[in-house]
Amino acid sequence: MQVENIDINKLIPYVNNARTHSEEQVVQIASSIREFGFNNPILVDKELSVIAGHGRLMAARKLDLKTVPCIRLEHLTDTQRRAYIIADNKLAMNADWDIELLGLELINLQNEDFDIDLLGFTEEEINNILNEEDGEIQVEKESVLDKLDVSIDEPRNQIEKHDKWILGDKHVLICADVLREWPLWIKELNQEDCLLLPYAGIYSALAKKAKDFKLVIVQPDTYIASLIIDRYQDINGTHSVRKAND
Repeated sequence: MQVENIDINKLIPYVNNARTHSEEQVVQIASSIREFGFNNPILVDKELSVIAGHGRLMAARKLDLKTVPCIRLEHLTDTQRRAYIIADNKLAMNADWDIELLGLELINLQNEDFDIDLLGFTEEEINNILNEEDGEIQVEKESVLDKLDVSIDEPRNQIEKHDKWILGDKHVLICADVLREWPLWIKELNQEDCLLLPYAGIYSALAKKAKDFKLVIVQPDTYIASLIIDRYQDINGTHSVRKAND
């Protein structure tokens, strides 16, 4: 497909477009275009009627752009064109987010002084993603206890926040938050043949493939981290684990 710059005044918005764009969203799109460039061409038919990109067209007018990048979809029948206008909007809405990974990306961008308001999320949405409470960021996740076939008795080993334990001759468990405490564990990954298991359960920590790699377990919950150590000892003996620097 060929991208061509077309005079903005020659483009014709689809009169029956069911997708609405608020003034706030148009401003967000305009801000995104100003920051990143016009990277998503408007889709038009052979008569330059807009198929997809009405919001981008409105934002382009707000930015006083004279031309915009477009792709002509001349192979569609009239029925296909009208159906695609709906499908293009709806299919994009059907996607979901991995909240933990999204939160990690937002934090990384913040740490690099990027204005995350340009990403299109509202302040409330960002707060919900990061779940900010008293300056601490906590990621909501399913309890690991729900997945473990172990006793809920108090663990033998008591692990504290920021502890680092050595499992066997090469594996490592670090009690830290994968989203907020990179310096405490990221250096462990600076080598080849290394596996990272964030929020690992006991059995994934003892997976067979881990025998051939250095395994780095990042577990923010002190109780679960203690259970992992106990279970490793049950399988490999009481002397199979030790606290680093002890």
